[in-house]
Amino acid sequence: MLRILIAGAIAVLAAVVPLSAHTPVAQAGGDPAAGERPCDIYSSGGTPCVGAYSTVRSLYSGKDGPLYQVTRESDRKTLIVASESGYADVSGQDSFCRESLCRITRLIDQSPMRNDLAVAPEGGYGGPNKGVIADALPVTVNGHRAYGMKFTGEMGYRNATRTRGVATGSEPESMYMLSSNRLYNAECCFTFGNTSAIPRDNGNGHMDSIYYGSALSGRECVSPALVEVGCRDNGIRGPMVAADLENGIFRSAVKLNQDTDHPGADFPFATAVLKNDGKRRFSLRSGDAHGGALNTHWDGSLPGVPLDLPGVDVPSLPGLDSIRPGHSATFNVPYTGYMPMKKEGGIGLGVGGDNANLGQGIFFEGALTDGYPSTNIDDRVHADIVAAGYSYDD
Repeated sequence: MLRILIAGAIAVLAAVVPLSAHTPVAQAGGDPAAGERPCDIYSSGGTPCVGAYSTVRSLYSGKDGPLYQVTRESDRKTLIVASESGYADVSGQDSFCRESLCRITRLIDQSPMRNDLAVAPEGGYGGPNKGVIADALPVTVNGHRAYGMKFTGEMGYRNATRTRGVATGSEPESMYMLSSNRLYNAECCFTFGNTSAIPRDNGNGHMDSIYYGSALSGRECVSPALVEVGCRDNGIRGPMVAADLENGIFRSAVKLNQDTDHPGADFPFATAVLKNDGKRRFSLRSGDAHGGALNTHWDGSLPGVPLDLPGVDVPSLPGLDSIRPGHSATFNVPYTGYMPMKKEGGIGLGVGGDNANLGQGIFFEGALTDGYPSTNIDDRVHADIVAAGYSYDD
C-alpha cells in the first residue's frame, strides 16, 4: 500500500505534452436523448458496456432485472433486489432485513457479459473482505427510494478469473463511477475498474481503475524524508479523481511541481471518468453530478519515463521493498511498463489490485466499456446522471 501511495504522489515526466488540462467541456450535444441511460449511450458510440453495476437503478433504458443480492447475517439466507420501472425496488429488502443486519454480497452485472462481482477474497495485502451494509446509505433518485454502497474499510468486490469482454493487454477501454465526498480517505485503495486476475500486485500496468480519495490531496508526502525530493502542498483539499495503474496512482503524467491544474472532485455526488487506450494515452475527467459540465484533468501520455531522485535517508519507510531502513538509497520508482498496458481483465470495486482494502468510499453506479469513447459520449453519460436527480435521505 505504501509503495502505491508514494508512487502516486510522485507522478512522472510525460512522453508528450497534455492535450488539455482542467478544461470545461461544453454541454452542446451533451444532453442524452429521452430515456437513454449510460449503457445505451455507450452503445450508441460503438463502445458497449461489458460490466454495469448499480444498487440504485437500471443502466439500460427499459431493461429491468436483478441488481444485487443481500445476505441476512442471522440465518445466511439471501434475497435478490431487482429494478422496477428503471429503479431498485427496495421494499422487499426492507422487509427481509427488518430483524437482522444484511450485507450486499453480490453485484449483478446488467451488461450481456454477466460479469457479476462477489465479495473479494483475501489477497496479497490486507485481510479478508466483507460486503457493505445493505441499508447504510439511503438515497432518492427521481423520487424513488434506494440504497447506495458505503465502504468503511475491509470491504470490496471482485470478479478476477471468469470475466467476458473486459479489456486485456493493451486493448482500449473506459469506465465511469458515481461516488461522493461524504466518505473518503487517503488509504489504499478505493477504486473501480479493470484489475489483476488474482489478488496480487502483478506489476506496473496490470491494473486500470478509477481512484477516488485524498491520497493525492493536501500535503503530498507520506514521510518527512521525502520533503527534499519534491513533497509539497498542492493546495487541494478533499478527494480527487485519479488512475490506479498498479504501483502508481496517477492524476497525470507530469512531474509533481508541474501538475498544478487539477481542481479535485469535492462534490456530494461526483462523476468520475477514466479512459485508457492501452498504448500511449489516458484521460481523466470528473464533474458535479448535481449540474455543470465535466472537467478534463488530463488527456495525454501514459506514464513512461523513469524519474531519478537523489539518494535520501529513509528510516521511516521500512515497508518500501527497495530501500532498507536507515540506509541512504536512490529512490527511483520504475515508471516503465505502462506503455503498453498489461491489463488482465479482472473487475474490482473498493480494493486495490493486491486486495489493499483500507480505502473508504461511496459507490452508486458505474460501468466498464469495450473501447475508447468520445468526449461527447462522456458528456452524455454525465448529463444522464445529472438528470437522475440523486439526493440523500437525511
